[in-house]
This record gives sequence, structure tokens and C-alpha cells, in this order.
Amino acid sequence: MMAERNLIFRSPSQRKTLRNGEKMKVIGITGGVGAGKSQILSYLKEHTKCRVIMADQVAHELEKPGMICYEKLLALMGKDILAENGEIDKAAFAARIFARKELLAQVNEIVHPAVKEYILQAAQRLFL
Repeated sequence: MMAERNLIFRSPSQRKTLRNGEKMKVIGITGGVGAGKSQILSYLKEHTKCRVIMADQVAHELEKPGMICYEKLLALMGKDILAENGEIDKAAFAARIFARKELLAQVNEIVHPAVKEYILQAAQRLFL
């Protein structure tokens, strides 16, 4: 039952047609910490012809200098969360976020839409 809730499938009518006439399947895998998402994705990547996009990795990429979330996060959190190399210091960032729950919600409002847009654009590029 839990696995069914954590897998999100698009119906065949919502799938785009690939160049070879087959329908592309888009699968989203969600779940809490330790639920096995990474294991499932590793298995799929190894045993199928699919592209795996890890939302956590996308988020970390979008938080780097020059990327869409970087300046917004600095405006919210302050420059004292930066490491010497100019990137966001993950330990300082996490400590501040988890000390103030309202800050976590604000960070999520910045990062989650950007990650969603990145993933949707990546999926659309597969059809060009």
C-alpha cells in the first residue's frame, strides 16, 4: 500500500509520444527519509533505458553561485551562510533553517518551484 501511494504515474493519454512511436512514461517517486527512493532510482537507472533526475541533486545545483536560487537564498538568509569559496555552506544553512521553522517554509518557497520547473523543462527537452 505504501509503495502505491509513493509512485505517481501519468495516464497513457497524458504521455508524450517518442520519436519511435512509443509513449514516454514519467514516474515520480516520493517518500520520507530512508524510504528507499534512491535505491529504486539506482535500480531503474541500471536496468532500464531511463533518465533519472534526483530532485535533491537539482536543488543543490540551483543553490550554487549564478544559479536561480542562489541570490534569493542569500537575500533571505544573509551572506554569513557562505563558505570561503562563495558557495552556500550546507552546515550553516541547515543549522539556521532547522532552528527556525518559518525560515524552512520560506526556503522551500524559493527552492521547490525552481526544482519543479527544472525537472519539467528537462522532461520536455527529451522530446525535441
